Amino acid sequence: MSHKVELTPKAEKYLKSMPKKFARQIIGKLELLGENPRPRGCKKIKADKERFRIHSGNYRIIYEVHDDILLVLVIRIDHRQGVYKRHTRSLT
Repeated sequence: MSHKVELTPKAEKYLKSMPKKFARQIIGKLELLGENPRPRGCKKIKADKERFRIHSGNYRIIYEVHDDILLVLVIRIDHRQGVYKRHTRSLT
């Protein structure tokens, strides 16, 4: 059974601002997350054990999996250089 994939407003805004080439890659990854929310290569985030990350080129997708309601909630999409610093600050 597949999960529904939803983006937070912040993640959606970042996705829309990206170059189309990279946005298409990210959208492909998001579609795959709906089929398998814990794909090979996904990692738990140390600062928040409820969240996962996957790579898409130089970009990172940070998300939560809610199996009880079959939902993947994409929290943040960002370039690898700053995603963890900004994500950690948003947790506090």
